[in-house]
Amino acid sequence: MRRTTAILVLVLALGAARPAAGRDLEGREIFGVRIGGVFSTMELDDSFGAGNELEIFFIHGFGSWFGIGAALSGHSFGKSKDPDKDFEFTLTTQPVKLAIYSMALTLYGQRRVADRFTFAVETGGGMYTTTASIPAGPYLEGRYTKNQPGVYCGAGLSYR
Repeated sequence: MRRTTAILVLVLALGAARPAAGRDLEGREIFGVRIGGVFSTMELDDSFGAGNELEIFFIHGFGSWFGIGAALSGHSFGKSKDPDKDFEFTLTTQPVKLAIYSMALTLYGQRRVADRFTFAVETGGGMYTTTASIPAGPYLEGRYTKNQPGVYCGAGLSYR
């Protein structure tokens, strides 16, 4: 019941809000923060579960609907759920904590889909740093880090 009430209040608040004047992306700079979830491979999902993300981004518009962007992200997957993988990786039964950090350059495109909503897509390449932290005592931990290039993709729906 609480969930239905919360959704109803959110829909009413969004519907009552006055729409901002529509503006093209051309010549605009957008700086922001994103918080969200991470879709990962099956093996990573089985070993760690769904992750979360915190990202700082910058977009510069070149046309009415496209631009380029840069993003710095941190993806946290938490502790391992698979003791066999922990032993295979560390030769101990200590749970491994996994985080992935990235820097990406992207191409950005957007399209208004309603008066108040804009759909956007981003794609590009970047450098990804995978860091596994291994607890080695109450105040110590070991780290294993691997850098590799990767592909950055995203889609979103924003409300104005």
